[in-house]
Amino acid sequence: MEDPAGRILGVAEMIEDITDRHRAQRRLALLDQAGSLSEPPSTWRRPPGNSPR
Repeated sequence: MEDPAGRILGVAEMIEDITDRHRAQRRLALLDQAGSLSEPPSTWRRPPGNSPR
C-alpha cells in the first residue's frame, strides 16, 4: 500500500488454510473408490464393445 506520493504505508497479505478441504476431498475420493469396489457383480457394467465371447 502506498500513499499518493508513492511512500509505502504498509503491506497486506492473505493466507487461506486449505488443509481441511484437502483432507475432505481425499476422504470423499477414498469413499467413492471403496463404494465402487463393494458393489455386487450384478451391478457391474462392461464398457461398450467388450461383451463376453
